[in-house]
Amino acid sequence: MERSIEAYRTRIHQILFGLVFVCIAAASVKGLVLGAVSSTKRIGTLAVLLGIVLGLDKRYWILCPAFAALGMAIPGLPFDSMEAGCLALVGVHLVRVALHAAPPIRLHIHFLICLPMFLWMAIIGITHPVGLNILGSSSIGGRFYFKVALGFATLLVLSNLRFREQDARLLFKILTVGFVIVAPLRFLRPYMATDMADEIPNAMTHYRFLFALPIYFLLFSRYSLKEILSSAWKFALTAFCGICVLYSGKRSASATLALLPFVRTFVLREQRRFTIGMATAGFVLLSLLVATDGHGIRLPNSMKRPLAIVFPKYRNNHGFEGFRDTFREGMRQEARTVIRNNPLFGRCGYRMSREETVWMLGGKGSFSSGHAYAGSWHSAIFSYPADFGIPCFFFWLAFLLYSLVLSVRISRSSPPGSYHSACSMYYTLGLFHTAIFAYTSGHSSITTFSMCVNYGMVLALWNGLAPDPSQLPPRQASPIILQSYARLKEIQ
Repeated sequence: MERSIEAYRTRIHQILFGLVFVCIAAASVKGLVLGAVSSTKRIGTLAVLLGIVLGLDKRYWILCPAFAALGMAIPGLPFDSMEAGCLALVGVHLVRVALHAAPPIRLHIHFLICLPMFLWMAIIGITHPVGLNILGSSSIGGRFYFKVALGFATLLVLSNLRFREQDARLLFKILTVGFVIVAPLRFLRPYMATDMADEIPNAMTHYRFLFALPIYFLLFSRYSLKEILSSAWKFALTAFCGICVLYSGKRSASATLALLPFVRTFVLREQRRFTIGMATAGFVLLSLLVATDGHGIRLPNSMKRPLAIVFPKYRNNHGFEGFRDTFREGMRQEARTVIRNNPLFGRCGYRMSREETVWMLGGKGSFSSGHAYAGSWHSAIFSYPADFGIPCFFFWLAFLLYSLVLSVRISRSSPPGSYHSACSMYYTLGLFHTAIFAYTSGHSSITTFSMCVNYGMVLALWNGLAPDPSQLPPRQASPIILQSYARLKEIQ
């Protein structure tokens, strides 16, 4: 059996080597002879990816979190980094299954919870096609269906994988290194760009400073609040990330800073009194900072925007909306109208009629109706019933609640202090973030894709907690069976 597996692995290496050389040759011929620069980039990128897969061998699953941590577009390919990583994961796994280098794909019992939502979306997509002219769009139309299908395929593959402690250690290091490398690039990018309109000091938002939010997630997935406060470098890094996120002006991200320690405390049931005490002390210090604003200290406008949620001082003097969001209120009103008109199917998926397209191109719609036309409802709670009807909303809600309950169970069952526990907590925090801000953010396609990836990683980590059947001692027969067999042998 081992020889056959090694033979299949050798065959995979040979096939991949051949594909790498073919891609390099095609890129060279087309680039040098025909002068097709875009095709050269595309084929060259595929050659590099195949070479990376060839070197990873059994750890090809690294591609998914590695591309997600990099967060950069792939040269020559019409996919973002997360889509490219998931495509590579699914493609390589299917090749290994076809060559019998990996066991056949099975429907995990915890994967079945997402099937009703996927089937409902598929039925609506088949019965109400979007048309081929919109299939290649990067923002609307059939591209959304591609993202949904890729998310479910990734979840199916990840539910068949098994991440041990050494794999979890490698996974956490990849996420850490990826975010640390990307963070300076995203931080320095505004200062290297020619257009600085959204980076002036008095601007209300500086979204590029959200590079620190994933690092903040990693810190609280690995360490408790007490561990962070007891270490100088951990506290300094956490404070730096918090200031950057607050400076971004993004209200939901700023609220995440306060909610994340409470979510970790709830999931792991640890340090409840300490977390509440530190949160109270932090609120008092923040109140003193707000009280001194304008008297020797002047906070940037982007910081005042999220602080207006808690402190009416900025709401009254600067006109910030606080909890209110007039843009999202308009989007919810548009969604209610769509749901009221067709509660069963909503807008019938991502299709767009010719009349609606002409109407929008003629400038007849409002700002909110333009986002509604593209399916950008800015609310997961409203996007599912508006795009696919009320039944799809309940299917998604069941999927979300089930994934939350199971992820909490997995995080609690992971060995404390291990990398397995840290990775489980990281993806569990991502699922909680989706649930907490489902009213103010989300998209029926993007949210589904991110939920499938997070939930799939949690399932792969949970599979790693179970003992490997090949390493278990051989099962022994029951003593009663042995005695009966001995008596039967005596009689004979």
